[in-house]
Amino acid sequence: MPVTGGSTMMSGGLILAAESSISKKLNRTETAQDLADYWYEVSEGKADKEFIELAAKTSGENIDWMIENGVEMKEEITKLHSSHELSFGHRTAGFDDVPAGGGVGFTEPLTEKIIELGGQVLLQTPATELIVEDGVVVGVKATNEKGDDITINAKAVILATGGFAGSEELMKEYHPFLKLGSMAHGGNKGNTGDGIIMAKAVDAKLLFHDSGIDLGVNSPTFYGYGEEYKGLYVTPEGDRFMDETRFHFTRTRILMDLGFNEIWAITDQG
Repeated sequence: MPVTGGSTMMSGGLILAAESSISKKLNRTETAQDLADYWYEVSEGKADKEFIELAAKTSGENIDWMIENGVEMKEEITKLHSSHELSFGHRTAGFDDVPAGGGVGFTEPLTEKIIELGGQVLLQTPATELIVEDGVVVGVKATNEKGDDITINAKAVILATGGFAGSEELMKEYHPFLKLGSMAHGGNKGNTGDGIIMAKAVDAKLLFHDSGIDLGVNSPTFYGYGEEYKGLYVTPEGDRFMDETRFHFTRTRILMDLGFNEIWAITDQG
C-alpha cells in the first residue's frame, strides 16, 4: 500500500478505553473492570474473558502512550451507542489535512514518530515470506516498489497484518457463512490475508474465532454502522426480526441465528 495504516486509517478514529488521562481530567468514573464487563456483555458471553480484561486494564495506558507520541485526541468521552449506559469512546481530534480526525489521526502522527526516531518505513513493499532460523523468525523477504526482491534481517519481527476480507479463498475457508457475491467489505483493499499465509507457511500457531464484524445492511446503499436505524429490518421473507434500536453489533448475530445472511430495510422517503 502507498500509505501506512491499513483499515485503521479508514476507521472513524474511535477507541474504547477507561482510566486514561482524558477520562481522569473529565472526572469520569468508569473503571477498567467496567470496560471489561461491558465488552463481555456486548459479546453475549462469547469473548475471551482473560484477554478482554487485559485489554481493558491497559486501555488507558494505550491512549496516553498515543498522546505522548503525537496523536491528538478530543477531550471528551462518548458512548458507542445511545442504548448503552457507560461511556468509553476516545476519538481523534482533527488536524490540517483531515479536519474530522478519523483513523488517519492515529496512523499519520505515529508514522511520523517512527521516522523521527530513526525508523524506516517501506511503502508499497509487500512482505512475502518469514525467514526462520532454529525456530526463530529473524527477518522477512519482500518485494519493493521497483519489483526487486529484498531481504530484511531483524532481531525481532512483529507480524501485525492479518485482515483477509479481500481474499475470496480465505473468506470461504474462515468465514463461510457469508455469500461473497452479495458482500462488499469495508476494509482496506490490501486485506488479502498476507499475514495469515506467511504464518501458515512457517507452521505458526493460528487462532481463529468463528465470528466477523458483518454490519452492512445492503450494498451499495450502506446504512447500519452507528446509531439505530429509523425504519424496519425484515428478513428476505418480509418478517420483522428485531428491535431496530438495539446495538448494531447485535443485528448480524440475530440474523445468523435465523439462518439468513442478508436482510431488507423498509423506510419512508424522509
